Amino acid sequence: MLDPYKDDIVMGASRYFDKPLTASTFIITSPYTPREFHLKIADDTRLFDVEIDSFKQLARRLSLVLYLDKESIYVALYHQKEEDFIIEEADKERNPYTGETTTDSQNVMAKELYKNIISDIKNKDSINEKKAESQLD
Repeated sequence: MLDPYKDDIVMGASRYFDKPLTASTFIITSPYTPREFHLKIADDTRLFDVEIDSFKQLARRLSLVLYLDKESIYVALYHQKEEDFIIEEADKERNPYTGETTTDSQNVMAKELYKNIISDIKNKDSINEKKAESQLD
């Protein structure tokens, strides 16, 4: 799925029959660094062969690695010598997504989302009723 050099069509699992994946960008979020992520998969999967599916295999598939903390966003570049992604401190930017999520703020967002969904449903129902009325005339 992440291999930029693969010519085969990658299929995504679906209910009745698999469908080809057409996305050109995949965003993977994780609390783990790429190396920790790789080690976690290797430890949790008995069929995983670290000789074949080495960390280098994962690293070459990652076009961009970002680290986010409460204050900043950093880019991490792959360094061949260390065989790891290293944060470039000089390229840090302020994190515009910072903020504590509380139960109250989650509930406010949930209620707002609910109101928007219900409003959309009512608008579509109203449009459908008007269409039905105009077809009767």
